[in-house]
Amino acid sequence: LMSTMEGVTFELVSFKWPSWLNPQQEKQRLIWAYKILFLDVLFPMDVPRVIFVDSDLVVRADLRELWDLDLQGRAYAFTPFCHGEVESDDGKMLPRKNPNTTGFRFWDAGYWKGHLGDTPYHISALFVVDLLEFRRQSVGDELRATYNALTLDPSSLANLDQDLPNYAQHSIPMFS
Repeated sequence: LMSTMEGVTFELVSFKWPSWLNPQQEKQRLIWAYKILFLDVLFPMDVPRVIFVDSDLVVRADLRELWDLDLQGRAYAFTPFCHGEVESDDGKMLPRKNPNTTGFRFWDAGYWKGHLGDTPYHISALFVVDLLEFRRQSVGDELRATYNALTLDPSSLANLDQDLPNYAQHSIPMFS
């Protein structure tokens, strides 16, 4: 099936879950898995990049900037979750941490803090993938192997589409 709308062409594809990969039973987790695990095989070889934008995200800038972003040899770029500083109206740099959320920021304590150290946890609501680098570096193969190892415990990868690339940051660096 192929359709054109406002100069944009899209095609629907179907893909069968590989028998050797631990299955997902929940629909949402299955969608998250497809979103990150099969980028190298779902998109045609002539597609150089893809940008993922969650359906509830409000885009207030030109996505072309993200498309053109120099990822410095990395396969993908994600947004750090509530990390870093922001400039106030008077030009002062302020931390992005809301004191009212202390104790609720799972990435600032416990498992994720220990695993990531000073590396930020990233969200998957908006990210860009350089498919040429993704394939060249065999990122899909590494993510699928990591996924298979981690999902032996069904309670791991609670937010699969962002937990998996965050977990793998030490071997698959992100641009942020």
